[in-house]
Amino acid sequence: MGKVSQGCLAALAGLGIAIGSTVMAGSPKTTDKKTDTKKAAAADSKTDVKPVRHQLPPHYAKIVDEKQREKIYAIQDSYAPDIKKIQEQLDAIKAKREAEIRGLLTAAQVKQLEAAIAASKKTDDEAMDASKSETTEKSTDKTDKKAKPKAVSPEPVKPTK
Repeated sequence: MGKVSQGCLAALAGLGIAIGSTVMAGSPKTTDKKTDTKKAAAADSKTDVKPVRHQLPPHYAKIVDEKQREKIYAIQDSYAPDIKKIQEQLDAIKAKREAEIRGLLTAAQVKQLEAAIAASKKTDDEAMDASKSETTEKSTDKTDKKAKPKAVSPEPVKPTK
């Protein structure tokens, strides 16, 4: 397997999943706008520094007070460099794995793969555009759907004997 043992790779993959799950599980409702604004203003005074956008773990926003919130943010900040370093390692391992897998393909297969990826991206982009236009159409369509009368079909006539 090379320099990285399977156990190490599994641990890194698990960490990557856990990090991704934590990031994806948070909702915009759990951000602290006051703290974000303060941090953004402080970061604006420094060049080349992105403002830190903190996000509480899921379900914490309605439970913790402001002091706890600040401590959570400090804990997140203390772990951020380690997580970033491990995420970079994980990304490098995934890139190496992808290169090794692609190395198995013939030149013709690589062309087929690239065409399939391009077609998929195009389809994804079109779906995204369609979704955006549907959202726009829904928000601009102000007609009252209740005002339309329902069509009523007549009762069938029963023959008499």
